[in-house]
Amino acid sequence: MTLVSDNVLACVAFLYGDIEPDQTRPAATAFLVGKQIEPNRVRLYAITAGHVITNLQRISNPMIRFNSRSGGSVMFPLDLSRWTHSAHTDLAASEVAGRVLEEAGFVFSWVDPGALVNAEILADWSIGTGDDVFMVGMLNKHPGAERNEPTVRRGGIALIPADPVRVETSPGTFRDIEGYLIELWSMSGHSGSPVFIYPPIGRIPGMHEGGGATPALLGVVQGHFDAAVAVGAAPELGGRDRNTGIAVVIPAHQIAELLMDPALEEEHKRREDGV
Repeated sequence: MTLVSDNVLACVAFLYGDIEPDQTRPAATAFLVGKQIEPNRVRLYAITAGHVITNLQRISNPMIRFNSRSGGSVMFPLDLSRWTHSAHTDLAASEVAGRVLEEAGFVFSWVDPGALVNAEILADWSIGTGDDVFMVGMLNKHPGAERNEPTVRRGGIALIPADPVRVETSPGTFRDIEGYLIELWSMSGHSGSPVFIYPPIGRIPGMHEGGGATPALLGVVQGHFDAAVAVGAAPELGGRDRNTGIAVVIPAHQIAELLMDPALEEEHKRREDGV
């Protein structure tokens, strides 16, 4: 197995909200992706699953937490009205001011625009069933008390379906999306986590802040499949759904398409105008 660098871990941030008044709880994962604006300039965006932002709208005090270079971490409020949702899949994006993160002394990196796996890369690298992948995200049972402590979980591509995948975006609400089926243990808190794959030597995209060879972004965790367990089948499992160990991952090219949404450019102009 390959060591996952601190540079990869640093692209992840954790999302929180108050389930009850003054009781902040871990909610999900987000991560930073760069959009190429000029040859030597990128604009940073936070990416997560769309249903995560929708769910945060139902609770109070949504926050995002980054680690600090001076130790500890910092939470700051999320303006959920500034997030743009994909019309085609369960994704959402919001611009992040990299200069502000830098000046505030946060530890962060971002996924380079060239590191997003698309159909051409899938074909060129012969990515398919059985290839190893790994996820970086929040384990909500241990997000870290003073600092974000992202965990790494490994798995493999179970299927790249020809048909759309039906997912649940809220209780009783379903939609059909493009997705990869990954044998990967996804649980609460992992929604929005990036999933990476190491490409063949000589075809490695880059990730900024530290440099060096890094994996490519295969996609984003949307959720996982549960299987109903028959009551009485086992006393400890009766009446509950059971995680099948299959996660649904939204392909990275959907991020690239979302970042081209005119709504994001309009939001950028509003930010520049101080609106």
